[in-house]
Amino acid sequence: MGKAVDRPLYSLFGGALRQRVPAYVTGFYYKDGEREDDLKREAALYMGQGYRTVKVKVGGLTPEADAVRVGLIRKAVGNDVVIMLDANQGWNLSTAVRAARLCEPYNIFWLEDPMPWYDERHTLRRLKEAVSIPIAAGETEYSPFGIRTLVAEGLVDYLIIDSTWAGGLTTWRKAAAVAELYQVPMAAHHDPQIHVHAVAASPTGFILESFADPARDPLWFELFRERPRLVQEVARQFEFKSLQQAVDDVCDYRLRLGPFVASAFTLLPFVGFVPAGNPNGFRLIALPGRVGARGRAVAGGRAAKDEIFSVRRDSVPFRL
Repeated sequence: MGKAVDRPLYSLFGGALRQRVPAYVTGFYYKDGEREDDLKREAALYMGQGYRTVKVKVGGLTPEADAVRVGLIRKAVGNDVVIMLDANQGWNLSTAVRAARLCEPYNIFWLEDPMPWYDERHTLRRLKEAVSIPIAAGETEYSPFGIRTLVAEGLVDYLIIDSTWAGGLTTWRKAAAVAELYQVPMAAHHDPQIHVHAVAASPTGFILESFADPARDPLWFELFRERPRLVQEVARQFEFKSLQQAVDDVCDYRLRLGPFVASAFTLLPFVGFVPAGNPNGFRLIALPGRVGARGRAVAGGRAAKDEIFSVRRDSVPFRL
């Protein structure tokens, strides 16, 4: 539709409410034999790229060991940097309470996905009552009904949506309406090249997730022929007219068989794989609800040249 009317995606959602969208960097994954110097080097990498909001993985160690690690990261990045924690649903309730309390002295902005999705309705409420760190969740919700429960029942302070999992941007728009009514900030999970439009056009749109490590997000670093340049930590609008163009205009079309192929499946709700006329590659096509029969050979596409990151936060409704 965007191509038909020659307008970018965010304009189809009612228009951009902000021209820049904050983005945090996800990192500090566990590494075998990790030392304090490793954490310092990783912190310096992100600070050197202009990030001032980082998300740290927790839940892979004991709460006590995780808290020590978070403390080292806080020391490395300084007090002016925002730290978020992500447990990837790795704790039970009692462990989440203990871990959150141990990490509270390090001025944590949010605790993301502390416990498994299948019991969030009961455990998140009790966790919120027991700790002071704000709770963020929602990325594994597949329907607007589950999203409604999280928001309407006050289970989250920040709502995280991944439209590549949760029914596409249609579900995002439904979630945005609910979040606006309850004044809950919305954050995006993964794929900033898609979610920048959704966050910019959502009344409570707040922040994007991004990655700075090619080993963690090879799809972003290796698939695009010419990536939009990462300047710092706030995304400007992509002028894509459709999700197909979001792929066509910046992609090399061919997914080389290698360690990053699995990452491409995060795009499956939007694109499909059909033979590219080459045994070593596939063509990405937009899905209008089902895979189309378009097996044309690989062709070149235009590259997006916009800088999508800068440092201002003055156009967002919520503050870090």
